Amino acid sequence: MIALTPSFTLKIVPDTINSNQDPALNSWIDIFTRDWRHGLFHLAAQKNSHHDSQLNFWKDFADKFLTALCHIPEDIPFYTPTCPASSELSTLTAEAPPMPGGEYLDAHALCSIWTSLCNWITSQIESSGTLSAFLKKQAPKWNQVGRVWFHLAENRNDPEYPFAFMATFTSGFTPSGKLRHIPLRRALEIYSGKLNSPEEINRSNTGSRSHPNQKAAGTLITLLIPVNNAAKKLPWVKEMVDSGEIYNPVPWNPDNAHEFLVNANELETAGLSISIPDWWKKRPAPKVTVSIGNKAASILGTSALLDFTASIVIEGMEISEDELKQLLNSNANNGLLLFRGQWIEVDHESIGQAITQLEHLRKSADGGFISFAEGMRLLAGASHGLADNRRNSIDTDKINFTAGRNLESIISLMVDPSLRNCPEHEKFTTATLRPYQKDGLSWLHLQTNLGFGACLADDMGLGKTLQVLTLLSIIHNSKIHSSKIRKSKKTCSNTSSEKPSLAIVPASLLGTWKDEAKKFTPGLRLYFLHPSENRKGDFENIHEMNDTIFQEHDLFITTYAMSTKLKWLSEQQWRLLVLDEAQAIKNPEARQTKSVKNLKADARIAMTGTPVENHLVDLWSIFDFLNPGLLGTMGRFTRFIRELQQERHDHYRPLRQLISPYILRRLKTNPEIISDLPEKTEIKSFCNLTKTQARLYAKILGHLKSSLENSSGISRKGLILQTMLRLKQVCNHPSQLSGDNVYNHSESGKFARLSLICDEISQRQEKVLIFTQFREIIDPLAQHLKTVFGKSGLLLHGGTDIKSRKKIVDHFNTDEDSPFMILSLKAGGTGLNLTGANHVIHFDRWWNPAVENQATDRAFRIGQKKNVLVHKFITRGTLEERIDAMIEGKRELAEQIMHRNDEINITELSDRELIDLFSLDLEKALA
Repeated sequence: MIALTPSFTLKIVPDTINSNQDPALNSWIDIFTRDWRHGLFHLAAQKNSHHDSQLNFWKDFADKFLTALCHIPEDIPFYTPTCPASSELSTLTAEAPPMPGGEYLDAHALCSIWTSLCNWITSQIESSGTLSAFLKKQAPKWNQVGRVWFHLAENRNDPEYPFAFMATFTSGFTPSGKLRHIPLRRALEIYSGKLNSPEEINRSNTGSRSHPNQKAAGTLITLLIPVNNAAKKLPWVKEMVDSGEIYNPVPWNPDNAHEFLVNANELETAGLSISIPDWWKKRPAPKVTVSIGNKAASILGTSALLDFTASIVIEGMEISEDELKQLLNSNANNGLLLFRGQWIEVDHESIGQAITQLEHLRKSADGGFISFAEGMRLLAGASHGLADNRRNSIDTDKINFTAGRNLESIISLMVDPSLRNCPEHEKFTTATLRPYQKDGLSWLHLQTNLGFGACLADDMGLGKTLQVLTLLSIIHNSKIHSSKIRKSKKTCSNTSSEKPSLAIVPASLLGTWKDEAKKFTPGLRLYFLHPSENRKGDFENIHEMNDTIFQEHDLFITTYAMSTKLKWLSEQQWRLLVLDEAQAIKNPEARQTKSVKNLKADARIAMTGTPVENHLVDLWSIFDFLNPGLLGTMGRFTRFIRELQQERHDHYRPLRQLISPYILRRLKTNPEIISDLPEKTEIKSFCNLTKTQARLYAKILGHLKSSLENSSGISRKGLILQTMLRLKQVCNHPSQLSGDNVYNHSESGKFARLSLICDEISQRQEKVLIFTQFREIIDPLAQHLKTVFGKSGLLLHGGTDIKSRKKIVDHFNTDEDSPFMILSLKAGGTGLNLTGANHVIHFDRWWNPAVENQATDRAFRIGQKKNVLVHKFITRGTLEERIDAMIEGKRELAEQIMHRNDEINITELSDRELIDLFSLDLEKALA
């Protein structure tokens, strides 16, 4: 596979292209590895096509570049071809297959790659001498000159013979870069020797750029080989050759012209080039045109029924069934007919098929309506294979589906949230939303009000949780408002806004949701369905209580594991069902996936930072949760994807068009986002303990309690510091405490959290610095991250000599194949400039803010062009969480135990305070 990097270069992902011992492909891989620009050019210069859809996509893009290059005249100073229009590049982007780095693919990225090719070509021309010499060597298929052409032109001034035929030969290029045509008779005179003097040939080519390849400048027999090949296959060509008409312009009637047009492929196979009217090239077969959703639906959501109207169109003209019958009767045989001032092909078979498709469509509709999901599939061109068997009788290639007025307005708002005014939110959140967050809120508000599932796939650090909490706070306000009205009218109606919402999150994010809700949406009434926040007995059978609990709370929050245990969750109708880190349900067969999908809600939101559309099976599972049925059943979707993968790249476009209205993804690298972001964003990443870690933690704590009574002075300080060190080691990994060097990643909550974050960083092709104060854990972390990133990283610690440090730093900042660097906190805290990273992870805390900030600043330095995201790992229910709270809260106790250098002085605490600080909250730690 070819990957697009964040810096808009291309690279081959190792071991993903199967060359099958193909020397040509192996040669191309070598060229691409040395210089991706040369590899991309070489890909277009070859005539071979590939089964790999990614290779074909980049080959087609390079073909566009080479085509533009070939139209540069030689007789003026060399200049590079202009990048195609943004609209054309956007079309290419929509047709792109899934690929690593596909989230960076847009018009800007393609234009950047175009510019890189231009720079490479310029350097090659300087060493080759001329463009022609370079293309002759590097692109042999650039041989458009020296060929015989058959032309068909219109002549509407002659009703009897409205067409004309002419044969020409291309002798070179005109000054404007177009092929120069001379009559075939003139070419024969030149190459047969009658006018074959140097002066005559020079006069014939004056002002043109002659192709340096002289294959065509041979004998008369060589020149006529393509004509003779065509004459052997097509009687009308043989007749023209025998009569000599082939060498002169000839008037033709519609039957002659139609015979020429339908034989176009045979002419090209014989080696001829052809020039035909545009209306024939672009002519569509007779199609049924269907307009979907002209009227507003009575209900919303993917199950809504949409109206549709259908008609038959030929050559862009809507034709009634009576007119079709007249066309068929007026032309007993297939042929050309001038209809309403346009030439159309009367094809009895295709017209009959269009009529049949119209009948199938009408029969398959339910009372003249189709579901919203099916309507969206039809509009995207993805209905075949995903719909039920009744729909699969419809040949969508022969039907043109368009969105009606009402549906078109809805889709435009779904695709571009900036077109819709942001709902009033200022009084429902203490945060000041950034422009892109307002767009996200507006989009979520629209999607959920319409009853659609929405996938919020913003980059880490862009505030997905804040946007969702603000939306919930708006809904909460509506709930209070409707409650007041209900009380004043003494009614007991149950409106949608009165239903509580449910959020299911990883256990490690419970603290994040609690903290952000407290900070940004304090009016939102939360209830945690988890033993770390409430006693299990209080909520296990909450559904058997009266409705007061649901009326008094707006948002219930639980974990994926707990959601499978609380069976009553599926009995409740929720207003919104929100999944954070929604990739947790990517496995359709997993128990928790099935459990979550059984929950009932008016609308659903999936939050994920992973580009889900690059993982097609995961995509189906998440969409089966968001909008069930939109992507068909798993079996149908699998077959549908298999068919796409067997086709060329542009056949992925239907899938992209189908899912794009329901996915909102903004990257930190987007120009409109990066200018609005703070230069540094800090995030607390909460981790849990495994059972092994919790057991070791409790054992160490027990030893501390029994030892404190008999210790004092220096021995007491030594005991406390040793205990603190051992507890920090346990929070990192049990193997760090035992020294067994096993480091099974499943035994550490921090290792699991590190995998989750770095997997997303890896898929974004970004870089990360990991700081730890323990040198002994650096190698185990490196081995673990190698499995996450699929490649090795770099290490820097106190044992790294000064000379090697600079080489390591330079390598990290410039080499895209070094995705991570692990540093000991003190060795990496000073004197380094690591601006190649835009993520910083503090794996364990120094508890000295000054030291941590100094380490963070290794990435956040002058020259940093990216926004830096800082993740601080905190193990819940342990001393790490409590000391962090003390530092953040500036409590009186924290002030008492702070030295002037801001470093925590734990040894000054009393025994009781110390035990409280070190204590283990099992409910939180094992969440």
